[in-house]
Formats: sequence, C-alpha cells, structure tokens
Amino acid sequence: MRRLAERLLAACLGLCAAIVIMEGALYLRGDRRLEPDRNFSYLYLDMYRPSFKRVVRDGKARYESVRPRLRPQSFPERKGPSTKRVFIIGSSTAQNFPPDILARKLRQVLPQSDFQVINCGMGMFDAYRTLLMGREILGYAPDLVVFIAGNTEVPGTRRVNPWKYEGALSYSAVFRRLCDLLGPQVDVLLTGLDRYYFEALERFADEAARRGVPVVLCTLPVNYRDNHFSSKLVPFQDDFILMLEALRRGNLAAAQGLGTALESRYPGSALVAYCQGLIAERRGRYDQARSRYARALERDPSPMSCTPTRNQGIRDLAARYGLPLADLERRFIAFAPHGIPGFDLFEDNCHVWPPAYELYADAIIDALFACNASRGTGILAPGGQWRMANATRLTYPELMARLDRKVAAERAAYPMRLALFDILGGGALSPLSSRAIQTFESVLGTHPEAVLSLRTESREWAARLRRDVWLGHLTRAIDRGWWRVLLNAGEALRRQGRYREARLFFDEAGALQRDNVAVRYLQGLTHGVLLSGSLGPRGPRELAGAGLGVPPIGQPLH
Repeated sequence: MRRLAERLLAACLGLCAAIVIMEGALYLRGDRRLEPDRNFSYLYLDMYRPSFKRVVRDGKARYESVRPRLRPQSFPERKGPSTKRVFIIGSSTAQNFPPDILARKLRQVLPQSDFQVINCGMGMFDAYRTLLMGREILGYAPDLVVFIAGNTEVPGTRRVNPWKYEGALSYSAVFRRLCDLLGPQVDVLLTGLDRYYFEALERFADEAARRGVPVVLCTLPVNYRDNHFSSKLVPFQDDFILMLEALRRGNLAAAQGLGTALESRYPGSALVAYCQGLIAERRGRYDQARSRYARALERDPSPMSCTPTRNQGIRDLAARYGLPLADLERRFIAFAPHGIPGFDLFEDNCHVWPPAYELYADAIIDALFACNASRGTGILAPGGQWRMANATRLTYPELMARLDRKVAAERAAYPMRLALFDILGGGALSPLSSRAIQTFESVLGTHPEAVLSLRTESREWAARLRRDVWLGHLTRAIDRGWWRVLLNAGEALRRQGRYREARLFFDEAGALQRDNVAVRYLQGLTHGVLLSGSLGPRGPRELAGAGLGVPPIGQPLH
C-alpha cells in the first residue's frame, strides 16, 4: 500500500509538472486568454444564460428580463383565466416589432381575451441563437410563439464552448485546448447557411409540438429595390460606368444594351442583375424588375437579408409541419406600389419603418384565422369567437402619412453607419466598397445632407460610431481611414452626376492620401468631365489615358 501510494503521488507530481510545462509552452506560443468584449459576450456567452429571472414582488411571482440588450419587460408567473401569452422570437427585425401593435390587433379580433405579448427578439441572432431563446420561453406557458428570423444567417462562427472563456479555469491554456477538443466551435460556410438555418427551425418546431405550443412561422419581408451588393471588378468597368450614366440621363435603350453586355461577361454578378432590375423598373416592366431584383438577392456574395429562396423554404417547412404561415414577403409585395418594396417601406436592407409593423400584425392574424378555418379548431380561441371584421387594415397612403419625415431624416444615419462599416471595418484590399457606394447613392436620393456632412463632420461621425454598440470599435480606424470614406462618398456623388461636389471630396481625399492610385484616378476622371462636359465618345478610358498617369478602369485599383 505504501509503494502504491508513492507511485500515485509520483504520477500526480509528474502530471502536474507536465501540465506546468505545457502551460508555459503554450503561453510562450501566444495562447493567451481572450478577454471577451461586450459584443463577443452577447453573441457567444450570454445566449446560454436565462433571459428572464423569477422574482417575488408584493407577494406575487413575476418573470423579469435580465439579459443585456433584451427589451426590458416582465410578466406574471400565473396567467389569468382569459389571458393569452404570446412570445415573439427572432433577430433584429423581430426585436423592433412593437409588441403593443400585435396585442392591439389581437384584441380587435378576440375582444374576450386579454393578451400579453412579450418580445424576445435579439439583434444579430441567427436561427441557432433563436432556437436557444425558444427553448427557454417554452417553459413560460406560452399560448403562441411567433418565429421571425432569417436575415442574419451570415457565414462565420455560430457557437463556441463558453467554458473556454469563463471562470478561473479559462486562464489555463491547457484547459482551453481541451475545450476545443471536447466542444469545437461551429463555423458555417456560405454554401451551408440554409441547411443550418432550417435545421434549427425544424428542431424548434419539433420541441414546440412535443409541448403542445402552436408556432407561427414568418417569411421575411424583402427590400427588393434598394438592397445593396458587393462586387470586386464590375463597378470599375467602362461599360458599367457608362450604363449608370445612361440610366441617370434616361437613355434606357443604351443602358439596356450595356447591361446585357455586362451580363454576358459577368453572368453571376449580383450587381449587374440589380442594375438590370433598375432598368426594367424604369421601363415600366415591374414583374421583370422584381424577378431581376430577386436574382440579385440570390447571387449576393455576402447576403445581408433573407433571400426569396429561403423564404420559399419557410413556406415549405410550414406546410410540412402544418404550422400557420404569416407570409410577410408576399404581404409587402402586395402592399408596395407595382409590387416592388423599397425605401418607402424599409429603412435599410431588411428593417422596416416602425408604422409598417402593422403589416406584420395583419399577416399574423390572417395566418391564425386561416388555420382555424382550415382545421376547424382554434389556436388562440374557437373559430366562432373571431371577429375579423373588427380588424383595422393599414393602407399605403395611411402609412406614408404616418411616416414621420423628421424621424426618417434622423434614421438616414443608420444606413450611413452601415456604409462606414463596409469602408472602415471590412478589411478589404480595395479602397472602394461597391456596397458602401450604393448605400451613399440611396441616401443621396432622400437625405443628401447626410452624405455631404461627411466632408466637414468627421469628428461628429466618429462620436456617432462610438455611441453605436456594434460599431464603436471603428473609431480606431477613422483617423487613418477617413480618406477612404471621402473617396467612396465622392464616387457616389460622381455616379449621380454631381461632379463639382464629387471633386471636393476627391480633392480632400487626395490631401490625406496623395499617392493612392484610386484617388488620383477619380480625381483625374472628375476633373476631365468638368473640363470636357461629358464622358467622351469612348467613355472614361479616354479620360484616364489623357496624360493623368493613372491606369484604365479595367485594371484593379488596389
């Protein structure tokens, strides 16, 4: 026994020595503990913690929201006899859905019930994170769950082992390596986005069905007209620039010819398909325009919103599981003039204006009632209790009248911040971001002063970024990268035919970055147009070679 104890002690000491040596080696190799910032904690650590905490106040038990960035709200543990509890889960487009709008609409059609609508939407949540949220709220006696997610299914890391980043053991490099072996992180590629999305959606549908909780699936509304697409080569080709110029001047036949030529050379380009949609819409061919806008969304190399194909998958899944479907995509298409939703309904690529959330509520109520009618059984109430005639319906003129133009002007800063992220935070080799340029062009059409302010208010924009919970880290890149912001804003102005204002932006960018090829090229191109009054008979290549010492458009501008 004594020898056995000595051997066990020696083995323990040897193991400890080995661990110490491994710790030192890994430390010297740079395997240090990551200090999670607030966004990392939000996306990868907080999602495993409860969203609500049970508290007792005045002798009554309630649940109160405790997770950071979750909408502050509470609800009683016990429901009244006429109370119906409805949860909304999903990403930011769900988070922005005012719960009182849905509660008011539900009370209109089911006046005998009292509705508690709790919004648990979380910005930047993908379907997996929404699944975790859904599992929790299934324990709070819901009568209905509304699932609205599908915009933030982007390539990248989905989940990590939280033990690697929390607690005393997280300071051990050996422990962190063991975490990687036992619980490796999940990285999703662009080609696997839809598979991963629908896998999470199906798992939630199965778990809700086992608990007897009805779920409304929602397709996502799509901004067809005013989405923006990244592209590397197309924006700097002669034919593309001439096509935009022809479109701006109203020469649709010339624009169509150039667009067809670009499509033959770049058959998979989202940006070319989008421009063909613009041309078709200007020619009054609205169905064709929507089809080409949809093609652009499907081809997007870095999607920032739900695609029509994913929406069709949601419809198929709802039919397969027999779930009510609130088809928000088709609702917005039917609502928009000519069936093409754009910035009249959306404030950016996927978030709608606050009054437009009434369309969400209308679609959800219609889906529930249609399910009652088809099955003969009620989800929230028996079919005979529904008073659909009491439901008020939002109209397009009413929405336009209710949209606060002052608020809309203030919200123009939101897509501007997204453009600054593309420029300063994307890490691209090229100083020009086609997505950012398109964003600036869109804002120029509604609130040009927001773009023009970039030339004189860099400190103010730095302060705005600093206040943004997602983009605060970009302030470190402003001083060294502001010339890129000026360059992209100037290019947006140039494409709009505002050459004099564009020249001011290019000249200031040149003062900050004198030797950059793209700056010199666009300076020369703009000065040449102002001198000659046109792009010339052979397009911008002729101006580029007019003794300016810059490469033609077809060459990369790195």
